[in-house]
Amino acid sequence: MTANFPPFSYIDEKGKPAGFMTEIVDELLLELKKEGKVDLANTPIQVFPWKRAYKISTENPNILMYPLGTVPVEREKYFNWIGPKMTRSIWIYALKEKAAQLQLKSKGELKGKVVGVTRGYSWAEDLQKLGATLDETVDDRMLVMKLMGHRMPYMAIDEDVLDYVQKEVVKENPVYAKVKMEKIVRLSDLGHRTFGLSKTSSPELAETLRKAFENLEKKGVIKRLQKRYPYLEVTN
Repeated sequence: MTANFPPFSYIDEKGKPAGFMTEIVDELLLELKKEGKVDLANTPIQVFPWKRAYKISTENPNILMYPLGTVPVEREKYFNWIGPKMTRSIWIYALKEKAAQLQLKSKGELKGKVVGVTRGYSWAEDLQKLGATLDETVDDRMLVMKLMGHRMPYMAIDEDVLDYVQKEVVKENPVYAKVKMEKIVRLSDLGHRTFGLSKTSSPELAETLRKAFENLEKKGVIKRLQKRYPYLEVTN
């Protein structure tokens, strides 16, 4: 199960699940098929809004969800981390033309500030703890469009996601081609982004998936797929 979180996972122009982590799952299913795990190999990849996907995954067994951040640590109550890990870096951004006048020097100064964030993301809690006022959007595309359209002063987003989404927004809306955004302060670089198997899943399933992921690593499949996404860093 996944959500729209490009370039890790998204729906392509043909209406099919795509992205770096989805390609890994596709290879995982092929590996399971080679091992004779036909039922598992035929499991479809389901795509939901992130918040709904997370809720379903925490309440039901035998669900592999991605992408998932390993923070906050409370998530360990609901998931076993399986498979390769990727770096995770969340930044506060502003329009370049306004960055200097906003004069934000640390995340501690976000108290009382309006910050855009996609609904359901873990770093929304970080912003609330800092006293920021959240301006929530349904997805990252809308978030980026609101900042580029001067409809919010700041936004919090993963830098790898922004690189991809900004290009897509400009492709669809050429009027934004000259709009520049600037990193202001880092909100978080804790934890990793990986795959999470619901905690109530059977131990047999967890072991089967773990071994299949290990086989992909040994065969060099993960490295091969990563070459198509050179800006993403796999840490194991």
